[in-house]
Amino acid sequence: MSDETRGEMGHIVLLFTPPPPPTDSGPLTVDSI
Repeated sequence: MSDETRGEMGHIVLLFTPPPPPTDSGPLTVDSI
């Protein structure tokens, strides 16, 4: 697989992968403190 193809695949994955919700790490940080 060429670098250009991998780059395009990476962009597609980033576009279709939503960022993790902030509430996911919120309670965890409070519990660990």
